[in-house]
Amino acid sequence: MTNTLPEQLTQLQETIQADAQFADQLEEQLRMHHANRQEVNNSEMVTIDAQFNRIASMVATLVIMILVLAMLPPVQTLAMNILNGLFNRADTNEMTVTRPQTDSASRESEDIPIEQLASVANFDLQFPNAIPSIYTLRDSGYFEDRNTVTLSYDAPGRGLIITQQPLASVDYGLLTDGGSGIGVDAPITPVMVGDFAGEYVIGAWIVEDQQINEDGTVTTQVIWNETVSMRTLRWIEGDVIFEIRAMGGSEGHRYIGLEEMIEIALSME
Repeated sequence: MTNTLPEQLTQLQETIQADAQFADQLEEQLRMHHANRQEVNNSEMVTIDAQFNRIASMVATLVIMILVLAMLPPVQTLAMNILNGLFNRADTNEMTVTRPQTDSASRESEDIPIEQLASVANFDLQFPNAIPSIYTLRDSGYFEDRNTVTLSYDAPGRGLIITQQPLASVDYGLLTDGGSGIGVDAPITPVMVGDFAGEYVIGAWIVEDQQINEDGTVTTQVIWNETVSMRTLRWIEGDVIFEIRAMGGSEGHRYIGLEEMIEIALSME
């Protein structure tokens, strides 16, 4: 992962600070040259002093600009403000949703071999290097309608899904959300994924009832349950939003929790 903007600016500031010695030496040489001149009128003195003042002003302005830029939030924080958070909240913890039967199918991904994903997606993809050995890649897919790539892994009684999407495409649907987001009372934990800000949520929507209507639509009643074994980590890196979702398992039994998810996230390249 690349350095954040403040870190890059700090490095730049440290690089240019050495020029102050050169500026002092140049000023001393100019003054010595001026002192050696036998004749100089007052207008020349005023011109030279003005030049020294302009140089000092330029140096001071440059230092101020660097300090101000170093205090700006990283790019991914600005993107988070645009999204109003990495998780969209519903207005309630219980919902009744009616959709056409074809609606869920329209959100299905096209199965594409992992080695071909880069040629299909129109953004730079990252792949994990620290998936636990008990997990095997089940499939990789591409959601064309929202320009989203998913990698799905399986283990006995467990699942792991990694998703990535350009920020420019979130208007077509955020990651693989079906538009429901998370429950209104779902706790959101701010976290850091290396240098990048992220958010962590435990819970999922549970189907309470579902029926097919006479007009062919499907009505589903769901409730948000934060005790379900579903953990979701999201973060923004550059102009891409990432998600790792772990399902199943229990602590102490090869459980993928927040710490393990961050390790996977940091291994992506």
